[in-house]
Amino acid sequence: MGMSTNRTLEELRLEIADRLLVKIEGIVDSKEVARRIHKRLENRKYLSILDGVVEFINLRELGIPDDNNCGKVVMASHIHQVLKWNNVDTLINVKPLSRHEAWKMFQDIVGHDIIGLPGIPPIARRVCERCSCLPLLIQKIASSFKWKSDVRSWNAGLKALKP
Repeated sequence: MGMSTNRTLEELRLEIADRLLVKIEGIVDSKEVARRIHKRLENRKYLSILDGVVEFINLRELGIPDDNNCGKVVMASHIHQVLKWNNVDTLINVKPLSRHEAWKMFQDIVGHDIIGLPGIPPIARRVCERCSCLPLLIQKIASSFKWKSDVRSWNAGLKALKP
C-alpha cells in the first residue's frame, strides 16, 4: 500500500482495512479498526509497502503486528531522517533504473511467455510504471504478477496497486 505525503494515519488505517477486506462498517474507534487489522495479519505472510513516508509512523497504531516474523514492511522515503525516526532494520539506498532497464527487469521476472499473452502487454507496462523504476519494488511486484495469465487478473492486480 502506498502512503502519499498528505495522507493521515487514519486514512492509511482505513485503506489497509479495505485492502484486507476487514469489516469496519459502523466502527468509529481507531483502536478497534487497528485491532481487527492486527487480527487479520497475525501469523500470515504479507508485504506492506509504505511509499512516500514523511514522518514517524506507529505501525502498532495501524494494526501491523510488530512481533510477527511472517510479515514485512517496506518504507520508502526520500528523507533519510524519517527512516531513522521509524527505526528501520535495514537501510537500502536505492537508485532508480532507467525506464528501459525497469521494463527489461519486469519482463525477465514475469516471463516473456506471460508478458506476450494477448491483452497483457499494455497492462504490464502500466504495472511496471507503478514500480517507479525502483528495482526492489519491481522484484516484488513482478514476482506476484508472474502467476497471472489472463487479462482479468492483470487488471485486478493493477487496480490493487493504487498510486
